[in-house]
Amino acid sequence: MYVNLPNFQHSFAKWIVTRAAALTPALTLNYMGANPRSLWVNRALEGQTTDTYHTLRIYGGPPANNDPQPRVSMQARTRSVGDEALIGSMQLFATLLNADGTALRMTEFAGFTAPTEVAAGDAADGHWRIVAIDFLQRPGLIPTNEQGRDDAVFNFDMGIYKID
Repeated sequence: MYVNLPNFQHSFAKWIVTRAAALTPALTLNYMGANPRSLWVNRALEGQTTDTYHTLRIYGGPPANNDPQPRVSMQARTRSVGDEALIGSMQLFATLLNADGTALRMTEFAGFTAPTEVAAGDAADGHWRIVAIDFLQRPGLIPTNEQGRDDAVFNFDMGIYKID
């Protein structure tokens, strides 16, 4: 089954913004708005980010399990200074949990076309379903980068399905 990963990734990021706003305390994310932005897909543009920002990136590798549905492996990276990186990563992690602290399952959200170099994107594009999320680890800090900024990351696999 073909899965349009850029459209999925764009739709997922827009959905994360909605989930984050419902947290207590709310995590305010700016994905498609004017810069500076706090949520990016694949790569953030330095100088156009907020002090603490998040990047969602699909990466390759073996799936966490052998379910037959399409799966995507994703890394969520939060960059900031000091404890703010880990705090922000934990907040982003919380967007993927149910109220009881378990990973989301059978969750649907609206789909949109991804922007490209030749098209603005963002047209309605059906709906996606997250069948299951398998966390590979919880948020943790990795070494400070050359600019003295800290990164916190977590990786997860998702079973996904394009509904319509």
